[in-house]
Amino acid sequence: MNIQEKYVISGAGTGIGRAIAQKLSSADHICVLLGRNENNLNDTLSLLKPNNKHQIIVADIRDKANLQLAVNQSNLVAVNGLIANSGIGGENYWGDNDRWDDIVNTNLTGTYNFVNTFLPKLQKADAKKHILITSSILARLGVSNYSAYCASKAGLLGLMRSWAVQFAPEKILVNAICPGWVDTDMAQQGLQGIADNIGITKSEFYDIAMQSVPLKRMSRPDEIANLIGYLISQESITGQCIDINGGAIMNSIASGAYELALKYSKVRKAFGKEIAQHQAIQFKLADMATRIEAARLLCLKAAWEKDNGLNYDLSSSMAKVFASETAMWVTVEAVQIHGGYGFVKEYHVERLMRDA
Repeated sequence: MNIQEKYVISGAGTGIGRAIAQKLSSADHICVLLGRNENNLNDTLSLLKPNNKHQIIVADIRDKANLQLAVNQSNLVAVNGLIANSGIGGENYWGDNDRWDDIVNTNLTGTYNFVNTFLPKLQKADAKKHILITSSILARLGVSNYSAYCASKAGLLGLMRSWAVQFAPEKILVNAICPGWVDTDMAQQGLQGIADNIGITKSEFYDIAMQSVPLKRMSRPDEIANLIGYLISQESITGQCIDINGGAIMNSIASGAYELALKYSKVRKAFGKEIAQHQAIQFKLADMATRIEAARLLCLKAAWEKDNGLNYDLSSSMAKVFASETAMWVTVEAVQIHGGYGFVKEYHVERLMRDA
């Protein structure tokens, strides 16, 4: 019999937050749904497995006083987990209408406020205690005109690692997830916005975006929720960021390192000619390209088996481990091709190797 646990989920009114609530309620856990829009929260509540202990809290995580007042009125005593999922996206531009403050205050400062406000309730729990943070693949990758979003999501990873150390003596596990493209309203709006800016249709940009995703599709909110379900079930992982993006980050890291190494090899000269003309460098570049392609094909095979209703446990595991190892191996080779410059921050390969 499952032990009934209680989880507070911010941003629970739509998308990933709603899917997380549905996942946890299906496992007989109690969900406390937090957000700014009461109608959205009630819509989520109506989808949960019936339990008269579920509740909603209408509060703005950007406002510490408002958040504390809502908590005080909630009559919560103890909770087993805080799932910091609230977030907004979109572009920002310097100027009078810059959205920097709104995005950073929601995604980063809001998460800080949310966790610290509910922390005393978490510390009173007798059983497992978890803090889970929804970051993004863009914490690791840059996108033009998304400076506030990328910075805020990267900041969440620093926050997670700090808290993991700080709260470890209290047996509170702190982890983050980094989703890629997830089929939510926010993602669809992002697709449309980028497509409009570059003058193509949303469908055309979707095809472009999926080129960097080995599985060639967006993740579903319920798939993200399944990962959250696993993380709250375990008692040993802490201080980690889990990527869930169809293989995009590993192949993006490897491909990025390869492209930088290839470009550098065509401008750096040794013994009177470009190093790309030296056989030793050619061997390295060829091996890098081969492993990257093999990682992509393994991911595609796992996706094909899933789409055709076949068991993909083995193929997906093989794809995961090979893509991860490829990212590390390729970035090391890229650093070696750069020589001493590969360890200098002015050359991006050192960052890619650290990410891998």
